[in-house]
Amino acid sequence: MESIITFYLMFVISSVATMMVITFYLMFVISSVATDDRAMGQLAGVAIGSTILLNAMFAGPVSGASMNPARSIGPALVWNQYKGLWVYILGPTIGAIGGAWAYNTMRFKPSETTKGDSGISKIYMELYLLNKQVITQGM
Repeated sequence: MESIITFYLMFVISSVATMMVITFYLMFVISSVATDDRAMGQLAGVAIGSTILLNAMFAGPVSGASMNPARSIGPALVWNQYKGLWVYILGPTIGAIGGAWAYNTMRFKPSETTKGDSGISKIYMELYLLNKQVITQGM
């Protein structure tokens, strides 16, 4: 009995983790190619489609690769089957939030700060200016 519970917990944890990771990748790619003006818009569909293809190939056998919670909620409502639905809601939601946050953190430009920013923005600005100074002195 204990081994069955352990197996079930390992399956659930691996499914949630897989859903988080693949949705993280998808959201990161979408944010980078579709919302950033520095990316080439013509290849956005290829990049997003390739990410979905790879996610489905590698995560499909583990969890079905449902990167969109609505894609899982719809069939669950139609068939009235809600067992394990939380995996397909929690994993992609956390992954999407993480992917968007990670990309926005990487895209951060110190010149975009406003007057009322917290001390963190000032630290970023000081590090940015220090890095810029080191680069110009090294050249």
